[in-house]
Amino acid sequence: MRASHVLTALIALLFAIPLGFLTYTATLAESDVWQAFVERAALKVLWQTYGYGAIVAALATLIGGTWGYLTATYDFPARRLFLWLLPAPLAIPVYVYAFVYLAVWNEWMGHSRPVWLFIMLFSLASSPYAYLLSFQAFSREPRDLREQAAVIGLTPLHYFTQVRWPLARPLLLSAFFVVLTEFVADFGAAEMFGLTTFSTSIYKIWSAYMSFGTASLVALLLLVSVAILLWLQSQFNQFSFPSREVKQIKLSPAAGYALTIAAFLQTLLAFIAPVLWLLFLSLSSQEAVSPFANIWPALKTTSLLAAGFSFLLTLTVALILFLISRKARLFPAFLQFGYALPGTLLAISVAAPFYYLQRFFPAALAGSVGAVLLLFLAWSVRFLKVAWEPMTKNRHQLPANLEEAAIIYEENFFLRWRRLLFPLIRTGMLSAFLFTFLETAKELPIALLTRPLGMDTLSIKTFEYTAESQWELAAAPALMISLLGTLGLWILIRGDKKSA
Repeated sequence: MRASHVLTALIALLFAIPLGFLTYTATLAESDVWQAFVERAALKVLWQTYGYGAIVAALATLIGGTWGYLTATYDFPARRLFLWLLPAPLAIPVYVYAFVYLAVWNEWMGHSRPVWLFIMLFSLASSPYAYLLSFQAFSREPRDLREQAAVIGLTPLHYFTQVRWPLARPLLLSAFFVVLTEFVADFGAAEMFGLTTFSTSIYKIWSAYMSFGTASLVALLLLVSVAILLWLQSQFNQFSFPSREVKQIKLSPAAGYALTIAAFLQTLLAFIAPVLWLLFLSLSSQEAVSPFANIWPALKTTSLLAAGFSFLLTLTVALILFLISRKARLFPAFLQFGYALPGTLLAISVAAPFYYLQRFFPAALAGSVGAVLLLFLAWSVRFLKVAWEPMTKNRHQLPANLEEAAIIYEENFFLRWRRLLFPLIRTGMLSAFLFTFLETAKELPIALLTRPLGMDTLSIKTFEYTAESQWELAAAPALMISLLGTLGLWILIRGDKKSA
């Protein structure tokens, strides 16, 4: 049997075993807890997960899609700067957005948590997904299509509505489902605003009611819904055609400066103001000890866990890449599925087999060792895609026959990998390590539900301080998370500019 087949089977088991145990555990749900959930919360969960999610996805697609079209079509002052500033909100996790705007609202308006504020801030935070896809759709057009449209008498408006919009629609619909999937997966922001979604329900049933079986059953329903969303998203195929870069239309000075001001206001609300507010709250603390001093234990824990996991995952992926065929088609499907799974669902999925194994190996899986193993297993399913993509891109840049030629040079696989292949993919490995480190450093629900006792990360400290309305103490770890996210975005943008 080929090594690629064996590894594909192992990756499949990485997904199948936790989900299989999750299904079995769901059959052990307590009837009274499940009945109470169905009678009191089921309709609210469906509406607040998918009703609010559809509204957020539509608003985010409208905001991001509009900016993608405007920046791709028109030339205005400081356009090149805003090409990088408009996606900058991706650097800030949504639960940090929720904390910032909730703190501002409670400071100036009163102690309430309006749903419309949650919908607006989530739409603002997730609009860059639609912006990037919209810019991709409108920045290029089929060759000679505009000239041919003019020959047959189409006006610019008719050209947009009858030609460009149908070509861009699949990407914008994909953006809608990407944002909807992100909303369904969200835990921190929904919990801060007191919403009852699938993710928050799993957390409450597991932690408050101690009903592992019922939480597994709710997680299984969430798993089915995520699979349906991914299937719907896959139905929108993109068009492939020879294209050229769109030449931007020069606006009048008044219209150009108006668009610049609008882009600045968008960036101010979505990125600049949240970061400045976090810095202001951190520096204005009245505590005897600076809030920055309180985050060092959390920063140390975050760094150790994220660095250890990122190193292991990157090394594992590097070895796998040279054992499997380049044509292994099942891997992208597994990677996309794992990355789309909500954190609370993954946490309970890996906890299910861990719960049964702990009965047979109580000493080996007890305490911090077992908790770290549980955390790393859930992170592996969630972030395998993050480590896989930069290294696969790096590998595909190598000659196709390089690996066959390397066998002649060195028969031993591990020596061949270390001496010849590792230096060639070192850049991809470094990118994979950095991106995985940054993603795990700001991850919340898996770390919150599976962390070792007493090992709080920056995301957990932000969540716990916010739950107690200690805004000034929550600002420092939230600011650190935002800076880490900004660093990751800068590295990504710099890499794209070098490869362009």
